[in-house]
Amino acid sequence: MDAFTLSGSYGTTPLAGETSGIPFLATPLAETLNLSAKQFGEYSLNSDAAQAVAFGGVSPANVIIMKVTSGPAVKARITWGSNVTQAIEVDGSYIQIDKTTGITALDLTRTPGQISVVEVFLGQAA
Repeated sequence: MDAFTLSGSYGTTPLAGETSGIPFLATPLAETLNLSAKQFGEYSLNSDAAQAVAFGGVSPANVIIMKVTSGPAVKARITWGSNVTQAIEVDGSYIQIDKTTGITALDLTRTPGQISVVEVFLGQAA
């Protein structure tokens, strides 16, 4: 068993004056989840066809982290255990922690004709 931890903070600081009316915003992050299984993979998207992400022993995934490390944005198609599927664009990083209904399938599609490399971490809650 492993303990997954996501900690830090996010915030904003105006570059000049108080343009948003809020001078400073900072919110701490402190997410933890015990994991019974985890899987990490790097996917080089060399064709325009969707590439399935290998879940290994993770089923379902309650934690998903994707990071495009090279190339343009990719489309990630996520399917939850409730049989709902949604496609999102990942241009940089994507983090999702789902403590109840886990993710049962994930595939990645590159921008047509453009090679992208994506790192994917999956974790199953204990």
